[in-house]
Amino acid sequence: MISGNVESPGQQRLAESGDALARNRFFRPLTRRGFWLAIIVLEALNLVVEKLLSIEERGQFFSFFSAAIVVAIAWVVGARFRDAGRPRWLGVTMVFVITFFLPLVLGITVAAGFIPGLKELLAYIGIPGRGVLAMLVILYVIAGTPPSRSAAVAACRA
Repeated sequence: MISGNVESPGQQRLAESGDALARNRFFRPLTRRGFWLAIIVLEALNLVVEKLLSIEERGQFFSFFSAAIVVAIAWVVGARFRDAGRPRWLGVTMVFVITFFLPLVLGITVAAGFIPGLKELLAYIGIPGRGVLAMLVILYVIAGTPPSRSAAVAACRA
């Protein structure tokens, strides 16, 4: 039976260490179950917003929500990285690099025509559409697979 006061092993470790961030609910680490639930909800919401962007003539309004969803995804991945024992900033940075900077650099490269045939290759691969989603799924698997750091240490000692 799960009650509201149950904390993940990562959250217990932070509370025992006296870390000030452990008492703040916004910065707590995220368990695997919470991570996957949050990612599924955010990606479903992102899919709805993207469909509304393609239908709506005035996409400016919904583009704000798309950016807010990417920021929320970055926060969730960073929290999961923290629970797994990795630096939080690494997860956040990887989400922003995959979603913003990689398509921007590829778009500038294609527009400038630096690499011949790159436009056709990117159109075939589907960047920035399916390619970005595929890279994010790989990042989600990397973030969501390892157990909490305290659980992993306890399993090795047992």
